[in-house]
Amino acid sequence: MQHITCDVTLVTIEPFHRAAVHGVEDLTIAGDREAIEELVATARKRFVQVVAASPHLSDDVPGFVENITEPGRWADVVASGLRTIGSEEQQGILGTLNVRERLARLNQLLAKEIEILDIRSTIQSQVQSELGKNQREYLLREQMAVRKLKPDHKGPILCVVGPPGVGKTSLARGIAESLDREVVRVSLGGMRDEAEIRGHRRTYIGALPGQVIRGLRRAETRNPLFILDEIDKLGTDFRGDPASALLEVLDPEQNNTFRDHYLDVPFDLSEVLFITTANFLDPVPPPLLDRMEVLELPGYTEDEKLAIATEHLVSRQVDRHGLSATQITFTDRAITTLIRNYTREAGVRNLERELGALCRKVARWRAEGNEAAVLVTPELLAELLGPAKFQDEEVAERTKRPGVATGLAWTPAGGHVLFVEAARMKNGSGLELTA
Repeated sequence: MQHITCDVTLVTIEPFHRAAVHGVEDLTIAGDREAIEELVATARKRFVQVVAASPHLSDDVPGFVENITEPGRWADVVASGLRTIGSEEQQGILGTLNVRERLARLNQLLAKEIEILDIRSTIQSQVQSELGKNQREYLLREQMAVRKLKPDHKGPILCVVGPPGVGKTSLARGIAESLDREVVRVSLGGMRDEAEIRGHRRTYIGALPGQVIRGLRRAETRNPLFILDEIDKLGTDFRGDPASALLEVLDPEQNNTFRDHYLDVPFDLSEVLFITTANFLDPVPPPLLDRMEVLELPGYTEDEKLAIATEHLVSRQVDRHGLSATQITFTDRAITTLIRNYTREAGVRNLERELGALCRKVARWRAEGNEAAVLVTPELLAELLGPAKFQDEEVAERTKRPGVATGLAWTPAGGHVLFVEAARMKNGSGLELTA
């Protein structure tokens, strides 16, 4: 059925409204066929982007308008669904009889719609990032606002827990910077010797103080911020239990008389601010965990990752690779695609690695003599980084076949979708389970 636009002329308004309606056919010039096909293809791509970014349009809308084959009618239906354009602009689309001109105007409106949605998404990401930041730092500010009122107050020992790459150590360093304190970092991963904490007795050859006293000596102050990384990875063997030795260090009621075996005199650690980090709490002994106040960083949302990348990671990687902001620019959609299809993680560590890989490729281009500025778009990602590592359609594709179900696995680094498959084998008997 051919799409026909109506021309309406008002005849009279008394005693009621009367109008004359005449059908007006779309105007298509014979030489415009190829141009119309190109305009339709461009408009379809842009409309899919609008639907993906708009909270008001259902994901089923592209499939609905896909069934409309007439370019003129397709343009009318799409224009009627755009929320940010006014009725006058929509009427202008309907009133344009030339199909090529109508599609050209629609493409302009779709481009404007994408720009508006990108701006809204950026603002929303910034707001959510600030909210998340405020929520995470609320407890820290509260414990610090106390230290100002009572400087000799014995504050709690904080344990920052979260998957790799969420910024646990960076948060601790930020606290030290805000308090104007020196930073001492000790990695506890794989530590099995109790003497690493309490030190060796002087009767032993090669005796040394423990990591705590040595850290204070390096910082040359009695009140640094002490970061004890990976407290969940402490070990135990015949040389002792380092976790038990940490009980005295991390107990505010006892560490004012901490005794290192090498010094063999009481040492006051009450002025030291201890912050520990862990990926998960299960391996931490309950007596040690009881002396700490847990602050969880479960991971970042997609909007938070986008804000972190645009505000920090991109500029850092661009500077590290000898580039400038005018030589390489990342669009928000490119970073979002990088997050979804190349770096599924709770933190942002792999995201920063991929941004560094992109910067290295652009730096190589410039070293080869290509001086043109590079705009990184989603389409360019596949050329620079190869095919996407993760597909949004993976779950739908794999569950199409009968006998496949999905499950969810929790891991210290976040989570994974599991596919549970059942297969029927010829000449088989019984049930065999495989991992």
